[in-house]
Amino acid sequence: MSIFELIVDLLDGWQNAASFISEPSGDAIARTLKDALEGVRLPRTQQESETLFRSLPALFNGGERPESSGSWAQWRSPRGTAPILGIVEVSEVDPGCSTAADLINSLKANEEEWVATGFIESDGHVIAWIVGLATEPAERQHVLVFGLGPMVYVILASTERQMEDVIRAIRSALQAS
Repeated sequence: MSIFELIVDLLDGWQNAASFISEPSGDAIARTLKDALEGVRLPRTQQESETLFRSLPALFNGGERPESSGSWAQWRSPRGTAPILGIVEVSEVDPGCSTAADLINSLKANEEEWVATGFIESDGHVIAWIVGLATEPAERQHVLVFGLGPMVYVILASTERQMEDVIRAIRSALQAS
């Protein structure tokens, strides 16, 4: 299964996350995103994203740099399932959407299925984001979708902590470039 198919399956298979994650965790993700992405420019093309993926550092809890292949990067973890960062063109997920904000607004049509949503002002652009739980794959239920242009970034993680670590790794790679 390709990372694109996995992302589409996840976006199609949400379950009610409100009973699994409390609102404060949504706030924690929002705070981490705001701190990490404020004032930086997210890559907006496939080529720029691939460069970002190749420059991602190891996660803060140790380990190795992620394996990167085109539109995804996956960290390795000796203690369980490691997180994945992917990117996909918005129109490939939903042909009716042209921007990440359009996609995220369409995803929150049934808001009780989402833990938290929001927008961050970064480098003169607005980055839309939405976080929740997916039914599959069971080992990576925590899902964050965010972006501003024609590309949307997706983090699949086993825990909220992993998700926050990936966000910080993105910030570190963006600052280094």
